[in-house]
Amino acid sequence: MIATLNLLALLALVSVCYQDMRYRGVYWIFFPVLSALFFFLKFKQVGWVNTLQDAGYAITFLVVQLLLVWLYFSAKHQKLFNIVDSYLGLGDILFLVTLAFYLSPLNYVAFYLLSLILVLVYVLVTKRIKGLDHIHIPLAGLQAAFFATLLVWDLVQPQLQLCQDSWIYKTYLFNGI
Repeated sequence: MIATLNLLALLALVSVCYQDMRYRGVYWIFFPVLSALFFFLKFKQVGWVNTLQDAGYAITFLVVQLLLVWLYFSAKHQKLFNIVDSYLGLGDILFLVTLAFYLSPLNYVAFYLLSLILVLVYVLVTKRIKGLDHIHIPLAGLQAAFFATLLVWDLVQPQLQLCQDSWIYKTYLFNGI
């Protein structure tokens, strides 16, 4: 059952990546489906209280980030500014909400930062290779590809524990205490 859900999640992530890279958009149905799959997969590992609590922390982090970006661009343009469809697509935001139902809080922040760095590298390399001034950034698609890679790694190497922060504490914070 869990293996089937993981396979479905991977197929959905690959579909999100393909659609965003190819068509610059993602069918909306993937977001609730992925959210439900991720919720159930995490629930089986840590229980519903931790799943909902971690999702709440991650979504709060995302809302604060979006609020700061909105404030910055509103101040820059000296008027209220809609960042959705100007700089971010709704699918990009919904995909990050979807991930909140699987990743633990520290893993969510680490994924968020690392994926944005990897997307920036992708954009710089693509612009250099193609010689373009402006390119479409398939943020949700690239993040889906990166997360699919992490999900496979988590399945093969269970010490990673994307659903829990304990591996971060053991490996980086309290190693040797």
